[in-house]
Amino acid sequence: MARITITTIGSGGDLFPFVAVGRELRHRGHEVTFAVPPVLKFALARSGFPVHRIGPPQNHAFANTPGIADPRWLGARTMRAYWSGVVAPAVRRSAADLDAVLAADGADLILAHGYQLA
Repeated sequence: MARITITTIGSGGDLFPFVAVGRELRHRGHEVTFAVPPVLKFALARSGFPVHRIGPPQNHAFANTPGIADPRWLGARTMRAYWSGVVAPAVRRSAADLDAVLAADGADLILAHGYQLA
């Protein structure tokens, strides 16, 4: 059967539908692994699935990006800072981590949430 890596980002709303899919895939004989941000790893603790952490700790980059929380920054300037200081670095790290997971697991298929930019 196939080795399948399921990856998603950020919230239980992204993750939990994939847990049901993962259980069905496992029931059908496939080997299922999850690759998720650190904040979601605990949610899979009792699932019985192997879980790999990908990406930076949640909110770390946000808190350390100058100007993001400054109320004087509005509109395009804030979005530019957010995307260049938070999103782009997180996607780069997540992509590198995901590459390592896929190489280690030898995945035949990647099932990803639409927001998983990595």
